[in-house]
This record gives sequence, C-alpha cells and structure tokens, in this order.
Amino acid sequence: MELDGKDRRILCELDKNARYSSSKIGRLAGLRKEVVNYRISKLISEGIITRFFAEINTAKLGYSVFKVYLQFQNINTEREKEITEYLESHHNICWIAVCSGRWDMLVAFWARDIFEFNEILTEFLNRFSDFILAKEIVINLRYCIYSRKWLTNDRNPKVTCIGGRPENMDLDEKDLKILRILTRNGREHIVDIARKIGISPALAIYRMRELMKRGVITTFRIDINRAKLGLEFCKSFLYLQNKTTEKERKLIRFCSLHPNITALTQCIGPWDLELELETRSFEEFHMIMKDIKTRFPELVRSYESVVISKESGVRYIPK
Repeated sequence: MELDGKDRRILCELDKNARYSSSKIGRLAGLRKEVVNYRISKLISEGIITRFFAEINTAKLGYSVFKVYLQFQNINTEREKEITEYLESHHNICWIAVCSGRWDMLVAFWARDIFEFNEILTEFLNRFSDFILAKEIVINLRYCIYSRKWLTNDRNPKVTCIGGRPENMDLDEKDLKILRILTRNGREHIVDIARKIGISPALAIYRMRELMKRGVITTFRIDINRAKLGLEFCKSFLYLQNKTTEKERKLIRFCSLHPNITALTQCIGPWDLELELETRSFEEFHMIMKDIKTRFPELVRSYESVVISKESGVRYIPK
C-alpha cells in the first residue's frame, strides 16, 4: 500500500508521540482535526497502525535485557511451534522474532541479574538443546529508538534511549496498573485510565506525569504493519575494530540520522552494536550497510544480518 503525504505526516507525528491529540497533530500537519481523526481511524482499519503503546524503561524497574540468538537443527514446524509457545508463555519474555539469515530465532528476556537469566536459559536448554545447533548471548546496555525519518524525510528525528544501570524504583500497584494500561493502548483516555484504576482523573494525570518525569515511561509509540507498506524489517550485527568512544559516537550519530535506521543497541556480546532497519528490499539493506562500512572503514570490521519475518511474545513490561 502507498501512503499519501497527509497519512505520512500523521504517522510521523504519532511515531514521535502516540498520545498527541488529533488537534495537535492537525496543527503540526496543517490539517483539520476531523481529517486527522478520519485518517487515523482509516490507518487502523486498514491494518497499517497495529498498536499504540508506551515505551517503558524496564531498567528503572530493576530489569536488564538478555538476548539469546538461536540457530536450529533437526527441527520441523511442529517442534518450532512448541518452542515458540513455551517462550510466549514465559513470564520473563519480552520479544521473540523468527528470521532468516545467520539466526533462525531471536529471543529477549528480562532478568534482574545474570544469575536469574542463567536459571531461565538453563531451563530452556534442558528442554530444547537437542534442536539448537548454535547460540549467542547478548546483554543490552542501551537501546536507542529513532523516529521513522523515511516517512517525511524528517531532519529532526526524536531519539529515545532506554536501558542503563538497573535502579529498582519503588512503584505501587496503581502505578503498575497505569503502565500496563498504557502498554496495551498508549492513547487510552485519561478518564478511562482513572476509572479502571479507581482514582480521579487529576490523580491519574499526576501519576502518569511522575512516571514520565522519573524516566519510567520514556515515550509513546506506534507499531506499523511493515508488510502492508512493502517494507522489510532487518537487523544487522556490527563487529567493530580499533574502537574508541569518539569513533563510536560518530557512527551512532550517523545512524541516528539515517532515514532507514529505526533503532540502535549498544551491547555486550560477540558483536558491539545492533541496528534495526526498515527498507524496501534486502538489496537496499545491504547497500546501506556497505555505505556504512565505506564511511567508517577503520571502525566497522564486518557485519552479519537477518531479516525478521514474524514477531511474537511482545511485551513492554514484565508480568
């Protein structure tokens, strides 16, 4: 499906802040409020917008993100389904992706420390190690999300970073309920949030603002159906050499401004950085990666990649 300029601008503003009112989006996009409402409803009904959600920095809740990348062996559709269902039901899961390339599946868990993660991983391997040919373990340090610049050639993208040292903030049950509601629907009306929790709208607004001020809620985003827009979702894993803080900073700055790069992860693992890209084709993806290698030849030694075909088990806050 092709988007016209008005839909692109609306999506651009929602991608920066999914709680923007239709009136505010209309002012930014030069459209009437009624037009914005109609077009948002149409983008939802056509399946282009699939979700509005709050992005939660779970490091503020005491969690780190540990990822396991899997290459399978001796596996069939039934066995892969069994593995997926096991992971989807796990309380510590935050993301599962089925992909093609070096890895067959990417899995992200929340854990409070390396020992808890080791228990989770050991339990998983006790069940399914016969079907795993290879695996890599990656620990997220910092995950930076870039607003989708390809929508409008936006030169002032919004950058939101989550992660960091776990803090284990003390939140009460009402705060946690607000987070759960907003991760399910980031545009939930404040009156409905207050009614579901059993507090006044004024108190709901205060609590939500405090969660944002303390960095627990970092931003409000949208999910889109990339397939409907003819987009590939690709991840690349960058191996760096001769790394210095300044060299890495310049590379990260370049990535933050690239129209097709939507996220960057600094991590501990076999590689140094992970990039997420939305491109028209796998060929375009490789052209972008070759350009990065050409621009940063002394820093980027090599890269590997996958194309993600399906995501499941997506959660934005631990159960």
